[in-house]
Amino acid sequence: MKILKTNYDMVEQILEKYFDNLTQDKLKKLHSLYLLYQAWNEKINLISRKDFNKETFYIRHIIYSLAIAKFISFPQSCTVLDVGTGGGFPGIPLAIIFDKVNFTLLDSRNKKLTAVKDIAQRLELNDVTTLWDRVENIKTKYDFITGRAVKDLSLFYTWTKKNLKNKTSRIIYLGGGKTDTAFIAKTKEYKEFSLKNIFEEEFFETKKVIVFR
Repeated sequence: MKILKTNYDMVEQILEKYFDNLTQDKLKKLHSLYLLYQAWNEKINLISRKDFNKETFYIRHIIYSLAIAKFISFPQSCTVLDVGTGGGFPGIPLAIIFDKVNFTLLDSRNKKLTAVKDIAQRLELNDVTTLWDRVENIKTKYDFITGRAVKDLSLFYTWTKKNLKNKTSRIIYLGGGKTDTAFIAKTKEYKEFSLKNIFEEEFFETKKVIVFR
């Protein structure tokens, strides 16, 4: 695979600060993401352009996505549905480090999925597929379902729980700030992990990983 060159210094500091057990191949792929997204972001608005720079990209999108790996280790050959993937988050970063897991990246905006599919192909993420649809139409069952910063968490949960494969399956949500704490408490079968206890950057002060059964 031909890896695009970028400045490793800052990227290495952030990635290796929190994920020191990654192989060189996985690190190279994570390093290459910035230029891949930068190129696509000039064509379509994958990520807000007003704050698109290397530091915010890796903290707010890559490290935030990979935070799931601090609490969940996806078994080999399991299936993951990334709902509302948008620009490919958290699906693409997770697919890099869990390279023997089958990821389906779902979104209702085909234009963004075109970019996500191209990025996955350039990184040779052969276990990543994209799906243009709405989650309420999906009937396939998955081992895990991921989502990030959805507008209505209770609706997200209602729409996706039908897609859980069995009792060991999980819904994993990345959120923070105005998270619907009342709804979360009602579900009872959940675990909540604060990211400020792991990551030092101010961005993670209110961020959480919430795991539903």
